[in-house]
Amino acid sequence: MKRISEHPHLVVVGGQQAPPATLTDEALMRLCASGEKRALEQLATRHLHLVASFCSRATSDPAVGQELAQDVFISLWNQRHRYLDQGRFAPYLYTLAINRCRNHTRWWRGWKRRLQRVEDVAPEAPTAEPLELLLAQEQRRWLQRSMAKLPARLREAVLLRFEQGLDYRSIAAVLDCSEVAARARVFRAVELLRLSMRKVDP
Repeated sequence: MKRISEHPHLVVVGGQQAPPATLTDEALMRLCASGEKRALEQLATRHLHLVASFCSRATSDPAVGQELAQDVFISLWNQRHRYLDQGRFAPYLYTLAINRCRNHTRWWRGWKRRLQRVEDVAPEAPTAEPLELLLAQEQRRWLQRSMAKLPARLREAVLLRFEQGLDYRSIAAVLDCSEVAARARVFRAVELLRLSMRKVDP
């Protein structure tokens, strides 16, 4: 995990004492609001890789996901005074991530082109790696393709639930919908993935 100070856009002010690592995300966010950049560094240490993973899957492009994750933490700092201290940092963070993904033009136009590039790559020789590893790689490819085919609102919901571990209340806050609607989106996404799996392996 890279420290946020290694990223050129997220500069840590020299000489500041780092906040205690035991502080909650909400407490660190309050320090951010007062101008403590080392608090932002700690938040990024905890969450940057998770946000990057989410953005990578949401856009079906790991390179774009890494870039968008950086943008999320830049926005977190730039908009720190807008954070409402309600004891719920995760929904706020992933709302920023969702908005970044949705605003990216590749979200809407590029996923089919990227998927085609993946399918055009020649498979590795079966003798190069153990069979179990090859099967696991194929399963990951299948999941990536199936996730890319989901409608955006379903893909967002299922990633927030199963990859990021948010509860349905938090998902509803991030997606600006009711908790019932959040549950329905996750349920529908899982059903579509199961249907896709049955088509591949009846």
